[in-house]
Amino acid sequence: VMTVGEMCGGCVTKITAKLKPMPDVGKVVCDIPKKTVTVTPAAGKSLSPKVLWESMESIGKTPTSLTGPSGTFKSKPKA
Repeated sequence: VMTVGEMCGGCVTKITAKLKPMPDVGKVVCDIPKKTVTVTPAAGKSLSPKVLWESMESIGKTPTSLTGPSGTFKSKPKA
């Protein structure tokens, strides 16, 4: 789960378009009121916190936090 500062319908479109095609991503759910993006890995896959963080940065949506099986990150993960 990633938390972002601001989110609108256009943001949801950009986020989904960026993350959904990634081979390890199974599902992307954006919650505008909570300003969160929940990314579920594809069956048998795991997601790199660093890759997710950098993918969000590439579309101008730097996360304020990222929480997953690897822990909680408030800045870009090292791996």
